[in-house]
Amino acid sequence: IGARGWWITKFSIESDPSLAFYTGYQNETGEGNRQKLAERFKRPTTWSDYCTVISATNCSIPNGIATRAPIKDRGEDGRYFVEGSYTGHFRATDENNCTKNENCTGFFMDFPCTWRSYFKQQAYHLRIALESNGNDASGGYAYKDMVDIWKAANATRSDLIGQWWATETTYVSLLGTDSELIKITLPVATESCIEARASYDRCDENATPSEEHGAKEGACGEKPIGLRNVVVGNLQTNIEQNKNLVAAMSPAYDFVNNFDLTELQIYQLLEGGQRRGIDSNKNIDFRHATCKWLADNWDFVARLVPQSHPRTFTEDPITITALVISALALAVTSAAAFLISGVPRCQSISTRRLAFRKTAQIEFVRMLLLGQFFIPLGALLLACAPSEGR
Repeated sequence: IGARGWWITKFSIESDPSLAFYTGYQNETGEGNRQKLAERFKRPTTWSDYCTVISATNCSIPNGIATRAPIKDRGEDGRYFVEGSYTGHFRATDENNCTKNENCTGFFMDFPCTWRSYFKQQAYHLRIALESNGNDASGGYAYKDMVDIWKAANATRSDLIGQWWATETTYVSLLGTDSELIKITLPVATESCIEARASYDRCDENATPSEEHGAKEGACGEKPIGLRNVVVGNLQTNIEQNKNLVAAMSPAYDFVNNFDLTELQIYQLLEGGQRRGIDSNKNIDFRHATCKWLADNWDFVARLVPQSHPRTFTEDPITITALVISALALAVTSAAAFLISGVPRCQSISTRRLAFRKTAQIEFVRMLLLGQFFIPLGALLLACAPSEGR
């Protein structure tokens, strides 16, 4: 469903429509777009940095940006946005200063290094002067920080461009606003481009620029990823390799194969969770919205149930093997019982200065015989077909 890629705030495109396409970012002659990007896309500022570097009062006096200083014990120092307390702030740093830095860049918000991203390869080969300045090895940001930065851009109407994807709660929450996220058109993904993607460990601090940039042929947009197809494909492979009869198989493949939500239905689910707004941190809002949606769309759910497979019961005759085991076990039991029946309870044998007493424990032998009797009984029961459970 959908695809990841570069996204930008709607009001940014309204002020400069060229930003809807990657060609509006490219540095051609005179490096004109480099300065445009550096001036437009400023760096986000943490709450702590704002109070210590920007605020003249260290946030001791409330203003339109911060109502107070961050509380360290709450982990607020590194936050980029806190509802009702810090709106966020974007500022030009030395990386944005094209007078001091001929390689100045605008800000780009990239995924954390543990996530897949080809931003560096794309930006380098497409000649786009953007750079991500997060704290991890690749310069990316943690997911929660990315959410805060999008919210800060919305609250302060600051231009922002970064990696994101549709069918996600932040994307849905901004729909219909001036800060709605618009996907930027990058070169079309082709098979040859996908095969030329840079392949390296993004969390490796010693990764070289040549490894990060990869080949020029790999600088294209993302291809759509259908997760449903992956799941169904695995189930189908499992079924094809299954030796059971069709009637004995689970109908899971048919159910998942029938399950298909449109993007509009996904947006409807996410909007329901957003509107409830009671306990979104624990995803309870979205569980409630999902259950409510299923209840309101039960006809849709009913269509997903696959047709019942024919269930039949067959009666197999007692096998020859079970009969042989039963006959042998009965013969051994009978022979043992016949022999033991003539053994006296005790018998004394005396020799010159030594007496031996041989005792036959009949009760113990009877227990052994009883256990051996259950062997043919179990063999006979094993050969019988199970009942229908009625």
